[in-house]
Amino acid sequence: MSGLWVVGLSHLTAPVAVREALAKGIRDVGALRELLGLSEAALLATCSRFELYGVGGDPQAAIRVFEEAAGRDLSPYLYLRHRRDAARHLIRVASGLDSWIVGETEILAQVRAAYSEAVAVGTAGRTLHILFQKSLEAAKRIRRETSLAFGFRSIGGAAALLARKIFGDEGRLSVLVLGAGAMARSTVRHLSAKGVRRISVANRTRGKAEALAAELGGTVVDFDGVLDTLANADVAVFSTGASRPLLDRAGAARAVAARGGRPLFVIDLGLPRNVAADAAEVEGVYLYDLDDLKRMVERQRDERLKFAAPAFRLLESAAADCWVRIGSGPAVLCAVEGNR
Repeated sequence: MSGLWVVGLSHLTAPVAVREALAKGIRDVGALRELLGLSEAALLATCSRFELYGVGGDPQAAIRVFEEAAGRDLSPYLYLRHRRDAARHLIRVASGLDSWIVGETEILAQVRAAYSEAVAVGTAGRTLHILFQKSLEAAKRIRRETSLAFGFRSIGGAAALLARKIFGDEGRLSVLVLGAGAMARSTVRHLSAKGVRRISVANRTRGKAEALAAELGGTVVDFDGVLDTLANADVAVFSTGASRPLLDRAGAARAVAARGGRPLFVIDLGLPRNVAADAAEVEGVYLYDLDDLKRMVERQRDERLKFAAPAFRLLESAAADCWVRIGSGPAVLCAVEGNR
């Protein structure tokens, strides 16, 4: 039987500062597999969680590597699951049952991306092929056959709702988004659907910014000069893969001064964080990061879990089936594209 395990931390066990420290230090799943002597490995790294799925090797060694990368003791935050429990965990994650917005839609694509990366770099073998394929299949079924998806279903939806609550008049709202990844797109799509028309997009890859701006009827601004554009924005959404803050206290102060003191609402969806914490000390700057959004949606999470019993029954059945498949010997595996 497979020596499958997962070690990681998530929004349920660790604050954003701890998740950020780990995300900064580890990014290469191929290097991790080689360092730890694993036969297979996949890395699931999102704004809400950081998890290594391994086959073989010693998970305690992975914990030591995590702690070295984060520069701190992670024992209060980490979880370790083995064998069938590891399979159950990934299905729960992929279906959105472990998300802070229960049933959220972004995690499925993130799990698929983690699997695709492992396949592309050659760190996925038979066990992880079955694990990820069965988890993706189960997650789709759980979404299709249960009623988890009421209210907003994504981090982007929560961020957009927060912006609308503060400013109210969507038609007059000016939004600047830095980044063109899944969460940035989700946020501005939600805002656009509610009537926001003044949207500017900046991304290091200009083609991605142009595509998102064209979809929403927005404009493209130069990424290198984007901080100058803050003066014209009521809401700035930061969602890039930058390893260090793009906006600090001094930059925030300049933006507010250029706005004549009008408030600037900043949503930081980055991990590592894109905005320095001291930017919030500037009068007129209202900074919300992932932990703030989490607190905002916790009440809805509890409400959704009340209706999740059918989803958990499907989860248990899928986990049992997945583990039987892993332990049953050679299997015919579909290509990654088959799980899109």
